[in-house]
Amino acid sequence: MTKKNWTHLFPDSILEKGEDYADNGAVKDLKIQNDRISAVVSGNYDYRVTIELKDGFPDSLRCSCPYAVEGNYCKHMAAVLFKAEERKDGAGSRDELEEIVKEMPREKLNAWALEVIRNHEELANDFLVRFSPKISDALMKKLKKEADDIFDEFGSEYVDYMEADVFFADIDHFLDERVETLVSEGHYMDAFELSLYVFFALSDSEEYVDSDMEGSYDRCMDIWKEIVGACSDMEKKAIRERLLKIAKKDSTDEYLQDLISNFIEEELWSEEENREALKKLDREIDIGIQNGGKPPTGSSYGSLGVMMMDRILLMERLSMAPKEIADYERAHISYKEVRDHYKWKLELGKDWEGLIPLLEEDKGGAARDYDLESIARELVKAYHETGNREKELENRVLLFLHSSYNSLEEFREIKNLCPKEKWESSRGELIAHVRDGKTRCEILAEEGLQEELYREIMKDNDMDFIHTYGPFLSGKYDREILQRYEKYLDAYAADSRSRYAYSVLISCLYRLQQYKGGKALARKLAKEWMAAYPTRKLLVSEMENYLKKNKEIEIAEDGTLF
Repeated sequence: MTKKNWTHLFPDSILEKGEDYADNGAVKDLKIQNDRISAVVSGNYDYRVTIELKDGFPDSLRCSCPYAVEGNYCKHMAAVLFKAEERKDGAGSRDELEEIVKEMPREKLNAWALEVIRNHEELANDFLVRFSPKISDALMKKLKKEADDIFDEFGSEYVDYMEADVFFADIDHFLDERVETLVSEGHYMDAFELSLYVFFALSDSEEYVDSDMEGSYDRCMDIWKEIVGACSDMEKKAIRERLLKIAKKDSTDEYLQDLISNFIEEELWSEEENREALKKLDREIDIGIQNGGKPPTGSSYGSLGVMMMDRILLMERLSMAPKEIADYERAHISYKEVRDHYKWKLELGKDWEGLIPLLEEDKGGAARDYDLESIARELVKAYHETGNREKELENRVLLFLHSSYNSLEEFREIKNLCPKEKWESSRGELIAHVRDGKTRCEILAEEGLQEELYREIMKDNDMDFIHTYGPFLSGKYDREILQRYEKYLDAYAADSRSRYAYSVLISCLYRLQQYKGGKALARKLAKEWMAAYPTRKLLVSEMENYLKKNKEIEIAEDGTLF
């Protein structure tokens, strides 16, 4: 990683503040491990920063500060990257290190490495996990404490939602660096024990974290699946017994009981158990069909379709022939859950010819805009893949007209597909459907519909719209736009008392110059404000500077300023 490949991510002002933070010692607890950088940055508050690298480039940047939570790259991220560069620059080149290590006496190197490892607990844990022939009870205790430290760092009873992203990133990192390493080194039961510990630690924090836990639960169970696929039969049996015992405990959360029970069924059942479950399910499905499509009394299933889906999953688990499974799905295609699964498989296999008739059938029966929007979106993709431009256009229009949110990009896609001779007569219905004012203005500006755009930006007293879209009206509505600016700026100037407010005024004066008569109006306003507010020294100074830089006066055709 070099400054050249990340500084462009930040505005200059953010970079400057970040560098100041780095130089002033605000970056604490900086850790650089493989492709991950983490630190705490002290400002008004302490903020946690986590940065993932990909091919040496910052790929995922997270910070718990409010500015970053809104999706921005902040000064705290920049500060951490500056400090990481600083550490890298001071470490010496890889060639130099290799040269020194080769020439260093083995005993001296061993003694130095041992001293470093002993004085760094996290490094010691990493070393022991990678190179211990057996994971001791003492090491497992240390690893669990390392996991506890993550939870404690974010609050033993409360994890602020603004820190949730960083919290989950740290959990993922722990699972990567500790649990996955145990798996790769063949310590399967230890990896299971540690991932199970994290699994239940997550459940203890769930009610305090305003975020979705499912991803972290799934990650732990993915590791269990990896372990079950690699460990011995005896270890697999021990894992099954442990999970069964947990699932049956009354104290285990009901949601976690379901997750664990499903995992046991999917990954740890024998072929005989799966076949017995298939027979039992068939009996219940037959009763349900005889009952008019209702699950049998006392069944835990909410619908017959869900029962059939479980049967399909059992068939897949038993490695039944794909044709047999597909025949079963087609025979029960009228059940929504089966139909959705079958369509998903067709899309996954890019069987567009098989998928399109089902989607067209669904479209005809759709009762709600939400359903129609979803179906139209799938049809757009299917017809695009098959090269049917006419049908793709038909469904893009349908999607646009039944969507709660429209975008300029979707409008452009329709225009690109629509025959030119039909476009002007077709676009009006599309534009009329757009509810969002910003998107409507974008479309009107792109289409060059000046009169409609003028009405749109003038109907609300929103100067942001005039700032953005006024230039599209230059030449036709100059006088009207300048009048609106004059009224707005006079009111704004009356209340202005800060350097920032004066900079806004100057910016607007330059905006006026885009319109005929704008330069003259800008000079006129600057002079009027200097005369009206002589005690505001900074305002007067700013206006004087503006007038010096903009000496030309624009005169209207009738000889007056406007």
